[in-house]
Amino acid sequence: MIQYIPLTFISSLDDLKVQIKNTIIMKHVLQKYQDVRTLGELLDSTQYGYTASASENGTHKFLRITDIQGGKVDWNTVPYCDCEREEKYLVKRGDILIARTGGTTGKSFIINEEAPSNAVFASYLIKLRTNENTLLPEYLNLFLNSYLYWSQIAEMKSGSAQPNVNANKLKTLKIPICNIEIQKALIDFFVYEKQQRINIEPIEKDATDTLEKVGNIYKVKELLGNQLIHCENYKIALLREVIKGQLVEQDPNDEPASELLKKLQFEKERQIREKIIKKEKKFYPISEIPYELPKGWEWVRINQIGELSRGKSKHRPRNDEMLYKDGIYPFVQTGDVARSNGLINTYSNMYNDEGLQQSRLWPKGTLCITIAANIADTGILNFDACFPDSVVGFIPFKPIQSGEYLQYFFMVAKGDLIEYAPSTAQKNINLEILNNLIIPLPPLNEMLRIVSRVKSLMEMCENLKGDIERNIKNCELLLQRKLQEVFQLDEHKDGTSV
Repeated sequence: MIQYIPLTFISSLDDLKVQIKNTIIMKHVLQKYQDVRTLGELLDSTQYGYTASASENGTHKFLRITDIQGGKVDWNTVPYCDCEREEKYLVKRGDILIARTGGTTGKSFIINEEAPSNAVFASYLIKLRTNENTLLPEYLNLFLNSYLYWSQIAEMKSGSAQPNVNANKLKTLKIPICNIEIQKALIDFFVYEKQQRINIEPIEKDATDTLEKVGNIYKVKELLGNQLIHCENYKIALLREVIKGQLVEQDPNDEPASELLKKLQFEKERQIREKIIKKEKKFYPISEIPYELPKGWEWVRINQIGELSRGKSKHRPRNDEMLYKDGIYPFVQTGDVARSNGLINTYSNMYNDEGLQQSRLWPKGTLCITIAANIADTGILNFDACFPDSVVGFIPFKPIQSGEYLQYFFMVAKGDLIEYAPSTAQKNINLEILNNLIIPLPPLNEMLRIVSRVKSLMEMCENLKGDIERNIKNCELLLQRKLQEVFQLDEHKDGTSV
């Protein structure tokens, strides 16, 4: 049975069409000639690759899985090694190499005339050399890039923790076979596009019709993908209007942001007096503004409108079981924030009382901002939770009731914040960078109108996005059904099938 199996390393329509075309060729050969052999019957030899470390100098070019990209090898970039027993490991035109482990298990590459005469291959590859009296390597390559092959490879890999194949498994693969003249004709027509005297028309028509339908499905899928991009672009454009005061109309009766700022300052001073928060060591006055704001708005520092503090997870190691056993307090990490889509409903683990003592429990409604790994991802807690110092929490001073407006600002400013992050193995920003940010602050009533309007428009956008994603899945299902229909095999006269 031939199955359509989505392959992670096939990303382009052209690559997919190659697999489909080759599958149709194999199907026609199978049904016309009804001669199925195991690969082991048709191979001259198999050989595992050479084990060595790659280096900049050596006696032999050393071809590895990673050197094979997009079905091609840039031999100029292939490293070297010193190989003492070259007769076993040298490759020549027509040899086929197959990845035997990892994410590309089963992927093949046929050696062509461009390969240098001193090229050997690495240990995670298996070399197949055909008996060219019965099996041409180019014909085998058609099979190895078809879903008839991948269906069998999938069965070999199933149930394995680490996907892999070996030479013995490969020898058991069943391949439809025809005589050398027919193999050569198929190769010349479908690989080299040469006209043939034998009748190729049924295969060509089946392939052309199928590829046209697949292309049409992909066009629809591409249009839907573009619509998803438009949705995301619309959301950013919408939020840019928010922070420039262009989303909702200004009301002259609204109390200006300057008055709101006085109330926020009063609340901040109260919390400092009562030791709820600490007084910051420095306050940076605003000397330059990015752009003019509408009347009634004010530019402010983030710590003027709320508490901004890092999370806590003091104990080391952080994964110590004593912090989590019988835990009851949700512990949120950067990944939970990144996946939240704005509202945090999941958590990675739960602290017990001992875990809570070395951390802090933040209230529901806290705006979480990641400052390590995923820079400036945001999410609002939908429950009380702890989080580590790779996440910053923001709680607005009263009378602001939620951090949603500030979240909109961060969604727009995220790209700029990433630029602030040092170029290290794991990017991160710090509290000082965030405290130096200046925020456009609207009047309180206008802020409430903004949040209400954004919620409404975002909900519409998310509903549209959901419809588009469902239609993309429907395209995938339609593609699968169409290909299963095309790949459907009739049973052999003897009742056997591949």
